[in-house]
Amino acid sequence: MAFIQKPQAPETPAPQPRQTATSASRPTPRPSATAKAKVSRQSNTANRRTLARQQQMSENIAHIAAQLLENVQEGVTAIEQLKSAMDSVAAASEESAGAAEESLSAVNEITKNSAMIQRNAEQATAQVNGMLELSRMAQREVTTTANSIKTTIEDSSTLLEKAEQFQKASDGIGESVSLIGQVAEEINLLALNAAIEAARAKEDGKGFAVVASETRGLAALSSEQAERTHEIVSGVQGNVTALMQGINQVSDTLKSQVDSTETSIEVANQIGEHGDSIAQNIQNLNHTMALLVTEIEQLQKGSESIASAAQQQASAVSQANQTIEMQQTALLESEQAAASLDALAEELKNSTDLAKDAEEIASMAEQLSSAVEQIVGSMGQVVTALEQIEKASQLSTEDAEKNTEVARESLQHVNDAADALNQTFDELGETVEALNTLIQALASVRDNLQSGVKEGQQLNDTLQQTASQINRISMVLRAIDNVVIQTMMLSVSGSIEAARAGEKGKGFAVVSNDIRNLAQDAGANLEKIENTLMNLREESDYISRAWEAGLDDIGDNATQISNLVNDLTNLQKDLDGVVETVEDLKRAVEENAAALNQAQQGSEQIKEAAALSYNNVSESKTAAQLIQDSVQEVSIKVEELAVIADELQSHI
Repeated sequence: MAFIQKPQAPETPAPQPRQTATSASRPTPRPSATAKAKVSRQSNTANRRTLARQQQMSENIAHIAAQLLENVQEGVTAIEQLKSAMDSVAAASEESAGAAEESLSAVNEITKNSAMIQRNAEQATAQVNGMLELSRMAQREVTTTANSIKTTIEDSSTLLEKAEQFQKASDGIGESVSLIGQVAEEINLLALNAAIEAARAKEDGKGFAVVASETRGLAALSSEQAERTHEIVSGVQGNVTALMQGINQVSDTLKSQVDSTETSIEVANQIGEHGDSIAQNIQNLNHTMALLVTEIEQLQKGSESIASAAQQQASAVSQANQTIEMQQTALLESEQAAASLDALAEELKNSTDLAKDAEEIASMAEQLSSAVEQIVGSMGQVVTALEQIEKASQLSTEDAEKNTEVARESLQHVNDAADALNQTFDELGETVEALNTLIQALASVRDNLQSGVKEGQQLNDTLQQTASQINRISMVLRAIDNVVIQTMMLSVSGSIEAARAGEKGKGFAVVSNDIRNLAQDAGANLEKIENTLMNLREESDYISRAWEAGLDDIGDNATQISNLVNDLTNLQKDLDGVVETVEDLKRAVEENAAALNQAQQGSEQIKEAAALSYNNVSESKTAAQLIQDSVQEVSIKVEELAVIADELQSHI
């Protein structure tokens, strides 16, 4: 549209006097009455024509003023609509900016929580890996202990068999010693009879009497040693009985731990299974959080883009509002000018100062033209601002839709993370219970093994005492063996004395022979006992070494179990830390879910605000077009007004 310039009134040429050759010398003739009347009629006619023209111009100006007023009022109405629409756009822009700021705040909160979740998840992973390693070690050590216990129980059965054989052998020694005692008594009786026979023989029996007396002494000594040996053997038998009872008791103690160790192995396996499940859940959590971090970055970019678009939109709205304020002022001034023009048209009907009226009309036309120029010149700014607002609204809508979709996917991932954490929490609860059961079971195994070691060590004292008793028996038997040898030598001497006595010594010879036979029997029993003692000594050494080795194994197992209990107790504390960590993770995930819901709601608000802005922009464009149309009409009327002003000046 061309700017309306102020119309310029055509210059009226000044009248030129007619020049004739005689005009300066001839006087002007006086008009006649007829001429005067004619001039008067012409003047009246001109006045009537001028007045009629004034009336027509007045009506034209009034018509133009009415149309101008109507057009200007339409423009004012349109500008008010435009302003109202821009106020709605501003409100929507402010709402969009607020929602974007809330979304950014939520995204920042999610970013912070996600970083914390990843750190805590890594820490929990390390703790769970430690738990897995410890549970595997528990399985190995408890399995080793169980196998060792079973081996010790089997060895105990073997030792028990050895002890039973030991007891039988000691019983045999007792019987042999009893026989030696009986032989000593018989030899003592024979020696007593020999002494009686020697007394009867008087002088011939003196030598034999000496032999009989010494033989009786040796028999008494042998009987005494046999009794002493029998007492020692009884002690050995008592110790063997105690040994068998102790082996059975320790064996029973160990047998009772087999079930406990097997139960412990099962519980350790359960802990391992829980640990594997927890580790898998945390691994899934880490994977989910990695996806979430990527999505949060997308949300952040989208929210920043929306915030930037809202800022641009606000700037465009502010700029448009300033222009609209100026346009509204120009239109209001135009409205006042149109109203004044209507009043001027009424005055023009009877005005006698046409120059002044023409000047006022021209001034009003210039004022209206200036207003039109301002509005037309600024309309491009409004259109540009509306295009910026429309573009920002479209961009906000697109980003908000993307954010909504990303938030929806992120919420699904957060829900997956929550499910993994809930399952982990449940697994941890079961693990804690299983760990308590394992600690109690292993503590019981440890205590019973330590008790078994103490009981076994007492048996070691019994075994050492038995070995000492065997040595004492051997020493006593050597003394008895010396007595037997001496007795046999005396029996030989008795036979010699009997031969010297001739016929009177026949009885002596029979007694000496019987004593020698009994001594030989005693020697044979002594040799048998010695062989038995040699075997018992070997069996005793074997039992002692085997038992000591078994006790060492049990003691080592008890120490390992004790250390394992300590490690599991420490693990229990670590698990409490893992439980706290998982609880923190659950809270962080819940906060993320709330923040994502907030971000999603913000995206929905942004879409609604953007749609409202877009719709208001459409309304604003319609209002702007209406303003342009109204201003175009005003421009046309102003041109018409300028023509009338020009025409009015031409009739002055």
